[in-house]
Amino acid sequence: MGEGPIFAVKAFYDRNIKSVQEAPNELSRESKKSGGSGMSRSSVARSQLPDSSVSRGKSSNLSVSKDASVSPPISKGELARALARILLLTLTFLLIFQNCGPSIYSTVPVSSFQPVVIGNAVPTTGTTFIAPTGLQNTLPIVVGNCGFPTQINIPCVTVTICVPGSSQCATIPNVLLDTGSFGLRVFQSQVAALTLPKVVDNSGNQLAECAPFVVGTDWGPVRMADVQLGGSTASNVPIQVIDSTFPGIPSTCTDVDTSPAQAGFNGILGVGQFIQDCGSGCTTDSSNGLYFLCSSTGCTGAALDSTYQVSNPVSYLSSNNNGVIVQLPAVGLPQQTSIQGTLILGIGTNSNNGSSGANMYQADASGNITTNFNGQNQTQSTIDSGTNGYSFGAIANVPVCPANTSASGLLCPASDVALSATIMGANGKSQTVSFQVGNATTILSNGYLVANDFGLDSTSFAGGAPGFTWGLPFFFGRTIYVGFEGRSSTLGTGPYWAF
Repeated sequence: MGEGPIFAVKAFYDRNIKSVQEAPNELSRESKKSGGSGMSRSSVARSQLPDSSVSRGKSSNLSVSKDASVSPPISKGELARALARILLLTLTFLLIFQNCGPSIYSTVPVSSFQPVVIGNAVPTTGTTFIAPTGLQNTLPIVVGNCGFPTQINIPCVTVTICVPGSSQCATIPNVLLDTGSFGLRVFQSQVAALTLPKVVDNSGNQLAECAPFVVGTDWGPVRMADVQLGGSTASNVPIQVIDSTFPGIPSTCTDVDTSPAQAGFNGILGVGQFIQDCGSGCTTDSSNGLYFLCSSTGCTGAALDSTYQVSNPVSYLSSNNNGVIVQLPAVGLPQQTSIQGTLILGIGTNSNNGSSGANMYQADASGNITTNFNGQNQTQSTIDSGTNGYSFGAIANVPVCPANTSASGLLCPASDVALSATIMGANGKSQTVSFQVGNATTILSNGYLVANDFGLDSTSFAGGAPGFTWGLPFFFGRTIYVGFEGRSSTLGTGPYWAF
C-alpha cells in the first residue's frame, strides 16, 4: 500500500469504508489506521445473510493447544502512513465485520441481511473477576501522548495480557481504544515473551485471521489469553496476535501491518457494540475471507464456532460486562497537545457508571444509527473513537485539502466553520448536535495532537465511504455509552449508543 497522508481517516481504519459490494474482502466491522496524522479505526455492525443465501461449510473442530511457540518479532515499517490508516481502519472494520462471513461473498443487498443474535452468554469456563479494593472498573485514557507523537486525536489505553491461569504477563501501553471495532489485537513484538496457547483443529492446524480494513490489514494467529482491564480479568479470551511473518498468509490478504511504528500503535482494544468480530456469519461459511486454518503447506478458509472468534474482552468479564463508558474532557481552541480521560467498564452496574441524564439511541442490527447532515439522511452512521475526526463528504464551504499534500483527504475550510447534524436512533430518539471543522493543514502544521475541529473527507477514502462518522472530537466534553448487543442495562438492551 502506498503511503497515506499524515492524517488518518479513522483511528482504526476508520469509518470511511467501502460497501461490502465494493470491497468484498474487507471487514465491515473494524477499520484501521491510515497513513498520516488522520486516522480511522472503526468497524461496522455485523449482519447475517439468510440461510438460503449462505453457502454452507462445516465448522472446524477447534481446541486450544498449550504448545504455543511464538513467531519471531515483526520488522518495523514506516510511521508516515500510520495515522491515516488508523482512521480508515476503524470505519472499514465496522462496515466489514458487520457484513462478514457469507455477506462478504454475496451480492445480496445490505437491506436483506438479518440481525445476528449472540445471546446473553458470558463464557462460563475460565472467566474470573479480581475482587477490587474499592471500584477498579476504570482504565485511564490518554490522547496526544501515545508514544507515536505524529498522530492526532489518538486515544490510547494500557492492557495486560497473560498466559491463561498464570502470572506470566506483559503490560502493553499505547493500545488504540476503538469503539468502532471488536476484539483485542496486539503486535507479536509486544507478547514475544509469552507462550500464549494456540487454537488448533484435530489435525493441529492453527487458526489465524486476516482482518482487512479500508487501508491496511491485520494478519496473524488467534491465541487464547487472560486480559486484565483495570482491576478486572477476563480469562481465556480469543485475541489476534498481529504478525506479518506468520506463515501461510493467503494471497487475498494484502497490505498487512508490519510493526507498531508503521501502524502507529501497539495494539487495538475494540470495545464496540458486538461480542465477536464476525459472529454467526463465520460459523457456517468457510469462505468467509477472515478466518483460516494453517498448516506447514499453507492456509485454507475456515468456518468456526463463535467461541474461538476474536472477541471483545469486556464482554468476558463476570460483571461490568454489558457495555463501556468513554469520558474525555472538553477541548477548546486553540487545540492542545495532550488530554486524559477514563474508560469505565459496565453501564449501571456500579456507583461510578450510572446513566442518569443520558439519552439512548438504539442502533440497527449492523450497529448503525442515522445522521441527518446537509439535508440528507446518512443511515450508515456511527460514533467511533477510532476515527480521529468528523468524517463526511465535503460540502460547499468545507472543501477537501489540496491533493498530494500531508493533508490530502482531510477537510480545509478557510477558517473554522460551524456546522450541525441530527443524530437519530432506531428507537425514534433524536438530537441535533453542533460542531465545527477547521483547516486541517493549519492544525497539522501547528503540531497539535488534540483538536476538536479535525475533519476528514469520507469520499477520499476507500472509493467513497457511506455514512457519517462521529469521530473522536465528538467525544470531547461528553460521556459516551456503548451498549453491547444482547446485554441489558439501565439504558436498555444493546446495541445502542447513548450520551
